[in-house]
Amino acid sequence: MRSLPNIFVQTLIFACIYSRVMATRKSASHIDGACDFAYCKKINREYVEFSPREMDAAAQKTCSYLYSHRGGNRLRIITKWRKPQFKKYIGNLFQIPAGSELYQAPLQKSGYSDLHAFVIVEWNSQNPPCKVLGAITVTSGNNHEKCLGSAAYQNLNLEYILGLDINQRSR
Repeated sequence: MRSLPNIFVQTLIFACIYSRVMATRKSASHIDGACDFAYCKKINREYVEFSPREMDAAAQKTCSYLYSHRGGNRLRIITKWRKPQFKKYIGNLFQIPAGSELYQAPLQKSGYSDLHAFVIVEWNSQNPPCKVLGAITVTSGNNHEKCLGSAAYQNLNLEYILGLDINQRSR
């Protein structure tokens, strides 16, 4: 009998493959989408869930803009209303492949105005489309923290349920 986490992971992998196949059928797709949920921690240690669809929607505006301005035009970041609101990612939580640039686009969730979360996308003008790498949160002290994926979040919940604390984990 399969355990619940294995079935969940297999379903997630199938959904990711299916979404990528469907994305290749669309001629206007400029994005290699997210395959996993992101669980971003707020200041009060509460986690907020972002679905792959929510992350793809946030990244799509950025990727479409980058795709349309890649042909030798000088890339300028637009911050006006209704335009993509993104900027270059200069943190160190993600590796930057050679020839690529990383951008962060805001992730928004209604009811969580105090959460400053961003989806990170990789852009390589020689090798489109954009790739969604994950999500981060930014605290008021401008500290960046990587959001958890599904497996890490499940492990964290399991440790909490079992009552393991930080001291017990290291043994």
